[in-house]
Amino acid sequence: MRWLDRIMTWLLCLSLLIAAIVAPALLLARSPAYYRTQFESTGIYAKDGVPRAIRYVGGHGQHTAHFTDAQLDAIAAHIIDFLFGDTEDFALTMDGVSLNGEVQDGVAVFGEEAVTHMEDVRVLMRAAGVAAQVAICLLPLLLLYLLLRRRECGRGFFRWVVSFFTAVLLAVGGFCLVTYRTAGKTPFPDAAWRNIHYLLFPFQPEKVAGSFFNDTLTQILTLDLFMTAVLTVLSVLAISLLLLVLLAVRMRRSGLDF
Repeated sequence: MRWLDRIMTWLLCLSLLIAAIVAPALLLARSPAYYRTQFESTGIYAKDGVPRAIRYVGGHGQHTAHFTDAQLDAIAAHIIDFLFGDTEDFALTMDGVSLNGEVQDGVAVFGEEAVTHMEDVRVLMRAAGVAAQVAICLLPLLLLYLLLRRRECGRGFFRWVVSFFTAVLLAVGGFCLVTYRTAGKTPFPDAAWRNIHYLLFPFQPEKVAGSFFNDTLTQILTLDLFMTAVLTVLSVLAISLLLLVLLAVRMRRSGLDF
């Protein structure tokens, strides 16, 4: 049964890792309040009554729009409904858009590349949601199993937790090293973002190539906008790992192996 205890411990670590990363990320991604807050903090909303210029509207380099705050909120709501709701087509047209200095109706907000890319993103988001739900359901069951097996697991639990996260750190370190060595003149963050897409779309170079484009979408959903989400996810992950380490230390030090 020792091998089963080890597998259950590793499965607990994996479930915790998935739940701590994916669950808060998806909660923020589907929150209209999060977009409003980030639009305000990153300067996407109008400043002093002057709307920000958004380039590449409809995927066209010569199209620049000045969306009102209400229009930006409508775009965010459309993104959320496409990713998590019932909207099946990411294409969006809006009336009353100030485009190239003229108010126009029937303006295509997103280009074809953005529409195609977001279809792939929706598949990934829904798969991630399923993975998070499974992980969250498994966590209490795995904890119960390990509690019932606390005497048998003993000091092995601590070693198994350490070995799992050592493997994770080695994998992350290897990814960063390969990215650094292959980046060339490309800035490391950009090279890492590109390589992450290779992991998300393995053996699908056309999808990786289609993930990099200029569009209203990339002008609004900037890297700065997601920094708060990244910090939130890292905080949740750090707290979760701390609790797991405390549990492992407790099981190792206790005279009853718990």
